[in-house]
Amino acid sequence: MTLNGRHQAGELAEFLGVSAPAVTKNVDKLERFGLVVRTPSEGDRRATLLSPSQKGRRLVEHYEELKAARLTPALEQFSNEELEQFGAMLERVAVALLKEEATPRGFCMRCAAYIETGCPVGHVRGGCPYDRLNHTVTDTR
Repeated sequence: MTLNGRHQAGELAEFLGVSAPAVTKNVDKLERFGLVVRTPSEGDRRATLLSPSQKGRRLVEHYEELKAARLTPALEQFSNEELEQFGAMLERVAVALLKEEATPRGFCMRCAAYIETGCPVGHVRGGCPYDRLNHTVTDTR
């Protein structure tokens, strides 16, 4: 999910809205590519925790660098005021979509699961769904 956590396959499945076998199949592939590491849970011997490997972290960091390199020239064409207005409009659209959603679960359309204090999406959903999931994992270790 992100670079800052260790999660069980079932938690990832719930977070992504897919089946546990689908997560396991994809985690197997990610592990073969050296992008994910499985480790036994200290708090529950039956559980296996998933976390990004160094290679996986570098891949995400490289993606973020490429994204920034592509977006920066486009965004530089706008004033700070225009960017703030655009951001506010996008935030309103995301919150409106979440209000219409039948279930309050799933990943954050605003931050893509990066925890941010004061997030209006978290306000609509009664807290950040990723933050709750991350605390659940932390509390079981």
